[in-house]
Parts: sequence; C-alpha cells; structure tokens
Amino acid sequence: MMFTTRTVDIDGTFGKKTRILDDMKTGEVKNLREAVCKIVNDHAEKLGSDFYVYAGKFADKIEGHIPTKHIPIQAGKEYRAAITAQNTQVKIHLANVATHKEKEKQLEAELLKAELSNALNLDATESTPSPDTPKSVEVKRVEPIPPAELENPFKRKLMPEACEKAYFKHQETLKKQQELKVIEEKWRAKHDELLKNKPNSTQRLFAKIGLGTTKIERYDEELSKTEITLSKIEQVKKSHKKILSDKNALNLIAQYNAIIDHNAEVSEAELKAKIAHAAKLERERELAEEQARQLSELENQRDWTIGLDPTENSNHTPQSISNSFSIS
Repeated sequence: MMFTTRTVDIDGTFGKKTRILDDMKTGEVKNLREAVCKIVNDHAEKLGSDFYVYAGKFADKIEGHIPTKHIPIQAGKEYRAAITAQNTQVKIHLANVATHKEKEKQLEAELLKAELSNALNLDATESTPSPDTPKSVEVKRVEPIPPAELENPFKRKLMPEACEKAYFKHQETLKKQQELKVIEEKWRAKHDELLKNKPNSTQRLFAKIGLGTTKIERYDEELSKTEITLSKIEQVKKSHKKILSDKNALNLIAQYNAIIDHNAEVSEAELKAKIAHAAKLERERELAEEQARQLSELENQRDWTIGLDPTENSNHTPQSISNSFSIS
C-alpha cells in the first residue's frame, strides 16, 4: 500500500508532493499505513472475506516471495517495457512454484500409498509361507527426493540511486526536448510569416510622418517578441544538449541499462531452472507410478496354490470295499 503526502491549501486543493512526514522520521507514515490496513481488514472480516491488506512487504510474510517492481509514472518507454517484462517473468515464476509444490504433495501422497501397499503385501506373504512359492521379482524403488534450493547461476544486482536519477533525468530531458521542438516549429513559422509581410522602406517612411505608424509599431513589437522567444529557445536547446551529452551521466545510464538487462537474464534463468526442476519432479512421479503398477501386477499374478497337497481336503475310499472278484 503506497502513501503520498501533499500540501493542502485552505480551499482543500492538493498541492505538490512533499516528504515532510518522511523527513520528520516520527513513524507517522507507518502508523497511517497500519491504521488504514486495520480498517480494511476489519471490514473484510465482518463481510466474511479472506481478502486482506498488509502494511509491510509480502516478502516478510510469505517465504520465497519475489515482489514485482513498481513502474514510476514518468518512466520512459524502454524502462517501462523492461520492468513490465521482468514483472511478467516474476508472476510466471511464482505460479510455477505454486504448481510445483502441489505436484510435490501429490507425489508424496502416491509414494506413501505405494509403500503402504507394499508393506501389506509383504506381511501377507510372511504369514502364509510356502516352500514352492516363487520369489517375487524385486523392483528397485526410487525414494522421493526432498525439494532442494535450485542453484542460481546469476545474482541480481541492485540499482544504484545515481544510475536511476541519471536515467530518469535523461528521459525527462528527451521529453522536454521533443516538446520544445514542437513549440519552436510554431514560433519559427510565425517568424517566417512576419518576414514575408515585412513593411517596405516606403511604408516606414510614411510611418515617420504619422501614416500607418500603429501598424508598423505593432509589426516591430511582434517581430521583436518572436525573435526574443526564438533566442530563449536556442538557449534551452543548448542546455538540453549539454545534459544529454554529459559523459558522466551517459556512463551511469549505460550501467543502468546493463543492470536492467542482467536482472532480466537472471529472471529468465530462474524461470528455466524452475521448469527443469518441475520436469524432474514429473519424471520421478511417473517412475513411482510405474513401480506401484508393477508391484500390483506381481501380486495379482501370484499363484497361491503352488506347494499345496491337492488331496489334503478330499474324501478317502472306504476300506470295506473289496477289490477281489469270483468267476462262476
């Protein structure tokens, strides 16, 4: 939750942003955040909603959370595109992490089920021994691998404040330069129009004796005003050029762009690593399912009659029956 402090006049009109409360370091901004969060959360609780707001950072509340970066309103096109791409990768990464955790839970549950089934089968075999019972085929089991922290081949770089200031100043100057170009074109068009309608020597001669004096004076005033404005525009253009060609600022901007590109590569590498890890977990899950299936098939194919006496429970022939015969 972001807060902005502004000055307010007697009519309730908001002025420019100010850092008065921040500079006082009294904790007032923090207290305001917490107060607003409490009001919102109390209403959500009364409505039976699980929605909530938190005054601090989600990274402090959610383990492994990666925050997205705020895009300032004055950000340039390139910076906005770079941060938008980075934020998109962060969101994809967080979604993949949630999916991987869910798959890990499913895999652990399936492995536990297979282990319990195997243990029950072994108990049944030991309780009914048979000398001729064939030995079951051993199937090598793969134990579940606990999720480990993936090694990150890169390390994110923090953006120095000087680089950010230089970049935004450069972007703002480019914006002003473009706006000034539009203004200059209008004034130059006006100046050219005035020169086309420049009074000739005869008109100026008559003006000296009072004929058409007002018109000549108005023309000279407009021409002077236009030339002064164009002169000021040239001065501002020189100032813009000086700012845009400052070597120190250009070096800071180059560092800024390099850090943006580097962190984007880090996000891409992290995303690829997470995808590879997810594929590994999926293979382990499939292997566990295959092992459980093989164990089940072996139990179904076992012949429990091997080694038993087929006459053990049959009726015996009575001894009173004679096997001798007489021929008459």
